[in-house]
Amino acid sequence: MEGHHISINLTFLRDHRAGALSIHATPLFIGAVPMVVPDDPFDDDDLSAQWKWQRGQTMLFSAVHHLRRFWQEVPAKVRNQAFIATDLLPQAAPLVSDTPPPFFVASLAPEVDPTSIDQFPTAQLSPTELSPAARWHLRQAMLLYLGMMNANLTPAYAERLDQALSARATAKIAWAGGSLSDAGSHHYTYVAIGPFVMELWPSNQFSVQHESAPLGNHVHGMLRDLDFDWVADDPMRRHYHAYHARR
Repeated sequence: MEGHHISINLTFLRDHRAGALSIHATPLFIGAVPMVVPDDPFDDDDLSAQWKWQRGQTMLFSAVHHLRRFWQEVPAKVRNQAFIATDLLPQAAPLVSDTPPPFFVASLAPEVDPTSIDQFPTAQLSPTELSPAARWHLRQAMLLYLGMMNANLTPAYAERLDQALSARATAKIAWAGGSLSDAGSHHYTYVAIGPFVMELWPSNQFSVQHESAPLGNHVHGMLRDLDFDWVADDPMRRHYHAYHARR
């Protein structure tokens, strides 16, 4: 299912020999352009006006908040090693790009290349080297994606995420943008942990600007599952090979 700011892919695979059905819910792309809605002209007690219910919509800002807090909890040496500075990015006057073009480095490709982030500074470490607070904020950000899935699928994905967060395997992280303490600054985070690749990018490109709006108010986010990537493991190709190949 495709929309301007959402792309949901569901793949159903039945193993006829084992009689089992597996369901996969990635790649998952979500985004939002929170609008700044001025005070409504209705009475405070009038809750029937749609205007009142449109105020303060900030979808995905919680994920951005948790990722900024995650980076603040990461040791300074690692955080500096993983920072993508503006002098490493292509620039075109009069605007200064402080996040990597074209917005996502790896996860928008038909088939994810985890090495593509290596063109920029990155840090590699075991999640067990992170503080409990850092792991908690990272988990909260990624759970937002998993919470978008059907309730029957979320627990299995969350269990795999928790396994990755407690494993000694290497995770790869990178970030760019403004001050981590500025809730309105541009930001970019790349996290490859276990089978998951996540990228999140709040910026003001393409968004409606308002003098009281935060700058980074146009958010894009992507989650890919490399254990089941629907291009690399094309279910239709596998089906034809298994059941329709010439004997």
